[in-house]
Amino acid sequence: MATNTSGKLFFPNQISDLTKTLLSNTEYLPIQKEIITKKPLIDWKLLLILIVAFLSLEWFIRKYNGLL
Repeated sequence: MATNTSGKLFFPNQISDLTKTLLSNTEYLPIQKEIITKKPLIDWKLLLILIVAFLSLEWFIRKYNGLL
C-alpha cells in the first residue's frame, strides 16, 4: 500500500528528515482556522429579571406599609 501511494518510512532517529520532507512537500499546506464567538457585554435577560424583581419588591414593600 505504501508503494502504491508513494509513502515513505521514517524511524525515530530520522525526525529531522521527516520534518524536512513534510516542509518541502506542497501537498501539506498550513491552514489557519478561526472561530469567532460574539457574546454581549450585558446579559439582558439577567438585567430584565433583576429589574422585574426589584420593582415587584418595591410594590410589595409599599403595599405592606400602606403607601399604595
